[in-house]
Amino acid sequence: MVSDCGEHAWYKKHIKLKLPIFFYIVLALIIFFSLAILISWLVLRPHKPQFSVRHVSVEVFNISTNPSVIKTNIQVSIFSRNPNKHAGIYYESLEFYATYRYHQITLPNHIPYGSFQGSKDVTIWSPYISGNSIPIASYAVQTLKQEEKAGMVILNVVVDGKIRWKIGPWKFGRFHLFVNCQSFINTSTPSAYTFQSQQNNNCKVDV
Repeated sequence: MVSDCGEHAWYKKHIKLKLPIFFYIVLALIIFFSLAILISWLVLRPHKPQFSVRHVSVEVFNISTNPSVIKTNIQVSIFSRNPNKHAGIYYESLEFYATYRYHQITLPNHIPYGSFQGSKDVTIWSPYISGNSIPIASYAVQTLKQEEKAGMVILNVVVDGKIRWKIGPWKFGRFHLFVNCQSFINTSTPSAYTFQSQQNNNCKVDV
């Protein structure tokens, strides 16, 4: 039988006393930083970013009726502005695509993960969004052909993803960002199937 020496017993007692103290210190720090972030959020109340479409170039726009599919290649220029004075924005897992009457007509184009936008900063994205033989409802094809013949097609450029706020050294939240930008494409004078649309349309932003 092995007896416990006095030094060993003192060591175990000392450790038992230290563990609760360490636990309370960690808990106090967590509560302190959580309250600091909450107070910062309540005081600053970050505003959602502002988006606008500045340029749309449709380089490929082929519509087939049998079957009802569409082939597109579109370049867009979208401006994003952070209106906050004291809060930055991290854009995470953003993707761009185009729709026509709620039908997605291109595949999504993803931007690099973790794009940061400082306070009052402006970011310009100019992605290509395209689709090859994307299925579309037959009634939408007919309407699209009529609009194209009339000289004006209304497309929607969509930005979908996640954002986080940065206030001071802290990053918090992971909010769903959905941006819908209505774009008017002039098809009355196409040149080699390239339609240009210079515009400054504000977009609807939901966070």
